[in-house]
Amino acid sequence: MRERRADEVDWAPLEKVLPLEWCAGFMFMGYWGDVRLYKHGFTRYYLNLDSKCRAYAYIGERYVRSNLESAIESVFEGLEEMSETRASAFDDGAIRRRHAALAEAGWTVVSLGLEESEKS
Repeated sequence: MRERRADEVDWAPLEKVLPLEWCAGFMFMGYWGDVRLYKHGFTRYYLNLDSKCRAYAYIGERYVRSNLESAIESVFEGLEEMSETRASAFDDGAIRRRHAALAEAGWTVVSLGLEESEKS
């Protein structure tokens, strides 16, 4: 098996197991061998899939095969409580809404990155 670079994003397994409109909530985090690590932006849970769209759970410092349907349900757990849907995109607007909600709840929000006026 060849080594992959972390920046070689592979959305194909995720797009095969989920409706395309649900994929916009995920970030590609990299690989663990043949397993692709997809992190949901809102729930912060992972959906880990290999090239054949088999699901994996991280247990005891290793990835073990798991049930695909259960893995999909688990990654979206708690989403409704955040007033988001499975089709909600994790984009700049969502991040701003999340930061505003945290600030309104009394949390201090620290964000690392460029301010909108600094982007070019």
